[in-house]
Amino acid sequence: MKHLENNLNIDSFLRYILNNIDNKKSINEGYKAIERNVKDYIKEYELYNQNSLDNISTYITSLFKNNDKTLEDHYDQMKIRSDNIYKGIYLHECKENSMEQFILNLFWDKTFQLPIAQNILITNKETSSEEIQAFFHRAILCNYNTLFIIEINDSFSNYQQSIMNSYIDNLLSYKKEKYDEETKENSDKKKTQDYLDSCIVFVYDKKNKSITSFLNEISKLEIQTFHNIKYDNNQFLSDLKNILVITSDICGLGKSEKIKKIIKDNKKKYFHFPLGGILTKNIIFNKLKNLLKKIKNVNIEDIAIHLDLTESEETSIINEFFFSFLITKFYTNNESIIYIPKDIYIYIEIPNCFENYLSKFGILNIFNKENITRENKPDFNYPKEIINIFKNMQEINSNDGIQKFVNKYIDSSIKQKEKKKKGMH
Repeated sequence: MKHLENNLNIDSFLRYILNNIDNKKSINEGYKAIERNVKDYIKEYELYNQNSLDNISTYITSLFKNNDKTLEDHYDQMKIRSDNIYKGIYLHECKENSMEQFILNLFWDKTFQLPIAQNILITNKETSSEEIQAFFHRAILCNYNTLFIIEINDSFSNYQQSIMNSYIDNLLSYKKEKYDEETKENSDKKKTQDYLDSCIVFVYDKKNKSITSFLNEISKLEIQTFHNIKYDNNQFLSDLKNILVITSDICGLGKSEKIKKIIKDNKKKYFHFPLGGILTKNIIFNKLKNLLKKIKNVNIEDIAIHLDLTESEETSIINEFFFSFLITKFYTNNESIIYIPKDIYIYIEIPNCFENYLSKFGILNIFNKENITRENKPDFNYPKEIINIFKNMQEINSNDGIQKFVNKYIDSSIKQKEKKKKGMH
């Protein structure tokens, strides 16, 4: 809240609270009163100095009312559409599919929609206590049968787990008290599905051994389980048609050139976004911020981003980034929010590394993919600067020469692989 004096931050905040994914121009032109009223609300309810749940609830309700929107409108797309009633606390262990695949399939199966940023929390070692608290405020105090999901990653520390448990206990107690006041009943013997309107699902991986004590605490809430979840990535691919994953059988087959050619043929403007190595949320946030500065004056429909991936040990941080950048279109770091345009085209280049990248990051398996083999590799069309590098180093003066040089390298690489295979037998 304390950073809302800046108009840009106000716009981002409004997009997040109201789930408004229109571009900034339409917000500024269509709702000029918003910025002034946001500040008025903050002063009126003294949110700088107070942390009352009722105060914050009044503020948010006023914000929605001012924008001809209600909390029910906001949560309507995330309401559970199933014939079965799902309320309370649920726990799901992912045994076959990745956690990200399960989350997307569960949202689609129960709401017929992909998740929005406000209804999902992907945890990692950098998830702040403020993020945890804000998520469970929304999830537990929600008065509608809306789906919320928390993914617990193996980097989520014991300290973070204890903070989460504390917030859950406090908020459930508050919700119980409200329920008792309204129904004139004692909820001590009630299950969470009796006094919670929302459906809150904790998702974890069976290989994650670091959250045993946390799961034991959650299990005390008389948790439930989901059964017979449909796994069909094709059902929501139409909503993700602007994203394409490019792979190749081996290195050197021209993934980058393929992406550049696709972007050029589609008459889009190319923006390179490399990601890998040593990463933190702050590093990713600043890289995203710089990227958005470059594209801010370009029409959204003309933008194409080449997400150029390399190896990194920060699996859970990258997983969260993928979910934010590719699905929910919001990326947060501490109290800052970045809004990512919805309709940009994104081409993801998968590296040929020692470990299976698509197994490591299961979310990438849901998108349309195109694999480059030696038979279908694109012709090289390097600019003069690149040709000059080959000329100086290898005395190669043309794209055809570079093509022959690479083919020779590929042949050598294939022979080495075949030799290794024979040696193993």
